[in-house]
Amino acid sequence: MNRFSFIRVVFVAAIVAVVGACTAAKTLPTSQALAPTATTGLMLVSSAYSGGYSGYNMHFRKIGQLDKWQSIEIGAGMALLPPGMLNWDIEEPGLRGQTFAVPLEPGEYEFFSWHIASGYFHTRPVTDFSIRFTIEAGETYYVGRFTFLKQRNIGAAVTGVNVQHSDQWKFDRAILERKYPSVDFGKLKQVASGVQLSEYLGDGNSTTLILSPIVQVPLDGANAR
Repeated sequence: MNRFSFIRVVFVAAIVAVVGACTAAKTLPTSQALAPTATTGLMLVSSAYSGGYSGYNMHFRKIGQLDKWQSIEIGAGMALLPPGMLNWDIEEPGLRGQTFAVPLEPGEYEFFSWHIASGYFHTRPVTDFSIRFTIEAGETYYVGRFTFLKQRNIGAAVTGVNVQHSDQWKFDRAILERKYPSVDFGKLKQVASGVQLSEYLGDGNSTTLILSPIVQVPLDGANAR
């Protein structure tokens, strides 16, 4: 399938309206354990990037709540510090990232989109996708790792990526055990092996350049792969 992209120049207020329903996921304090009788379950997930430093976000929501979602974010859209000065959980040659433990109410959820904030550029997939997982009270689930691989840039800004979903529990477990020593990983339910693992999430990239006043300038994008 041909992967395509395009760039739009739009007024900043339009972007604010789109992202207003998104909130950052609340992670578990590193000293807190998930009690067996808890009313929530715990989602374990990691996110990493290869290429340019930017703000990389994975969006997930409870099934049926289309207008309300949460975000797993690494990096920053407007970087004040060089990425090498940050405390990364995952730091391998050409790869940086973080691990997360997120308490969630019981129910069925899905990762459905991603977003990159890179200076004044904002990039999203052209189409949504669905990676579903189920949370039960008192249980711990590993959902997998999402990796952003840069495919295209304009100067230092990242404007095209290949986003992959994979099972990296062998590597993420050691990091999570150090980061969350009170969590009982012996009761882990590893759901990544039971859901779709993809080498490409979303059908191409849609990049928006935020400027003011309103100017709309369609530009032909390069092939995303």
